[in-house]
Amino acid sequence: MMPLKVLIPNYRVVIAVFVWIFLVSSCVRDSPWELPIALGQSIEEVRAILGAPTEVITGGLATKERLGQAAEWHYSSGLVATYQDGRLSEVILFPYATYRGFLPYGGRIVNGLTLGDSRDEYVKRLGPATKSEQIEEAGDLLTGKKAAPNEPSVWPAREVLYWRLPQYVVEASFLMQSQAIDSSKGTVFPRGTIDYVKLYK
Repeated sequence: MMPLKVLIPNYRVVIAVFVWIFLVSSCVRDSPWELPIALGQSIEEVRAILGAPTEVITGGLATKERLGQAAEWHYSSGLVATYQDGRLSEVILFPYATYRGFLPYGGRIVNGLTLGDSRDEYVKRLGPATKSEQIEEAGDLLTGKKAAPNEPSVWPAREVLYWRLPQYVVEASFLMQSQAIDSSKGTVFPRGTIDYVKLYK
């Protein structure tokens, strides 16, 4: 016959499990927005906070190819504000950019997370991703060739994670191989680095 103490779970373990579940669920439920601008604000409201944009791009590559959108790049704050019908519909953050004067956003994004945090930290603070996908490495635009094994790629493979939170979606892309900013390979970002973070409804 099995001893009674084996059948009765250790109360400390039970409490620890319930605390962990509560923390994870609270993290996903509450996930505070910590950017200086908020989704739904007007262009005027965003500009009052961030100032005039350094560059404005309409349609195409900068706006996920959605017609009617305009992306305003605020170099001094490191935020890219995308608008739909005059309202902030998406915020994009890049940890680096080759544009002169661009300063990556150094503050907290959501639930204490920053552009310097790892994939594991994002999962820890936001909970399991709602969806994930892997983007294969793209070849050189002219030759179509991909990087040699263990060599950095200009267009590296990436893992994109999505978290559907009550008020918005967090989309974060992480490098699955090291990335060279250009063919000279003068600047290389290691595997696991954040490629970008997007927030939208």
